[in-house]
Amino acid sequence: MDTDAENPGRGRAAVTRERILDTARSAFAAKGFDGTNLVADVLEPAAVSAGSFYHQFRSKSDLYSTVVQEAAAGWQTPLVPADAGPRDIGDLSGVAHTAYRAVFDVVDLHEDLVRIQMRDRYHPDPEVYGPLRALRASWITTLTNVYREVLAEPAAAAELTVALAFGTIAFYLDIPKAERGRVRLRLIENLTAFTLGGLSALDDRDRCGDPGT
Repeated sequence: MDTDAENPGRGRAAVTRERILDTARSAFAAKGFDGTNLVADVLEPAAVSAGSFYHQFRSKSDLYSTVVQEAAAGWQTPLVPADAGPRDIGDLSGVAHTAYRAVFDVVDLHEDLVRIQMRDRYHPDPEVYGPLRALRASWITTLTNVYREVLAEPAAAAELTVALAFGTIAFYLDIPKAERGRVRLRLIENLTAFTLGGLSALDDRDRCGDPGT
């Protein structure tokens, strides 16, 4: 079997491809699909020629789809950690808490992918929204499996979890990274309480505190 050492051209192509994908992922996260200029925001920063780009990808849409699909394949956050205790697996509150914690793990580990999802999920072009909807569907499927053992309607619970989490994630991403650690647990706790008990579950001034703290 050929190796990169035996075929240096293929090795260089792989390096170029990764450089394009890394640069594009950051650009799409910061500017969205429409706001990203293929030449100014991807090719020039990546030091890649147009010829090299089109050897790897058919178009900006093809690049975008590849970025989303490859980034999505990279998140493997376990929804029930190996060290999970009774709170994590023994009751509905624990399952909901674990599900929200997993969503925030994805945000912290794959922020560019989440920002891309937030920016372009309502884009009119099916080449753009298609892979994003597929990604969202995969999150719902994964969470459905988490809820399956404790709820009669696990898919509905998973859909609501993702919907509630997305709104909170938008707020979370506006917080400077250095400050997120101090609000993450509170957001997860409040999402869990609200999911289980509605607004009345949040009527605890000592626990909830000021949303900005």
